[in-house]
Amino acid sequence: MNNRQPGDFSLFTVMVKMALVQGETDTGPPLAFIRHCRHEAGFDAEPDEVARCSRKSYICCRSENMKTLISHLLGDTRTAILATLLLRPDEPQHLRALARLTGVSPGTLHRELTALTALGVLRRDQIGRQVFFSADPECPVFEELAGLLRKTAGLLNVIGDALRPCSAHIRGAFIYGSTAAGTEGAYSDVDVMILGDLPFAEAVRVLAPTEAVLRREVNPTVMKVDDFVRKRESNDGFVSAVWGAPKLWVMGGEHELG
Repeated sequence: MNNRQPGDFSLFTVMVKMALVQGETDTGPPLAFIRHCRHEAGFDAEPDEVARCSRKSYICCRSENMKTLISHLLGDTRTAILATLLLRPDEPQHLRALARLTGVSPGTLHRELTALTALGVLRRDQIGRQVFFSADPECPVFEELAGLLRKTAGLLNVIGDALRPCSAHIRGAFIYGSTAAGTEGAYSDVDVMILGDLPFAEAVRVLAPTEAVLRREVNPTVMKVDDFVRKRESNDGFVSAVWGAPKLWVMGGEHELG
């Protein structure tokens, strides 16, 4: 039984506040989705709307649909800013660098940063004459919001877009290691497991451009599905550790491996 009250500071509260203040140029969240969030957060909601907006029917696991979800909820501008800062919390950015990284004009960027700082999602620090913005890890919903961005506007879409032209040779692909677990540091690599018959050299080639976008080294591991399943069933140290740890699926899912 969820005992949270409507006044509680929750991920739902922050997301709806961000949606309400994001301005006239971005599309706000669908009413049905707000009701779905209320239900997930423990608030009362109409049963028929909850049924229509169940997690299985409204939120699709496909990365392209998830990207649409976050764009509708927060808008493209705010999503770009939050993804840049919350997915690299150890790297404060000044206004000019953020404008370059996000492609957002300085005027719009300044308004968004002011709003997000007021909400407690970002921090503003002045060093000399320069002002730097960064994610505020003390925000009560930092982990949840960063996790949402990680699965939608962040690396899943970047890696997925890079691998999609090779989908005929891939049965499944997922991110593992510290990035999947949400414990990555500023210099952590992105470890990608690719299951199929894609040649390793081709995996390296198609993923190479993602390093500039993610500002991280991307390390692919390629295994045939049968080999992965055999090693998993024989308790191979590496495969067992990877399989038992958190994973972010980019293509396919656990059903691909039986």
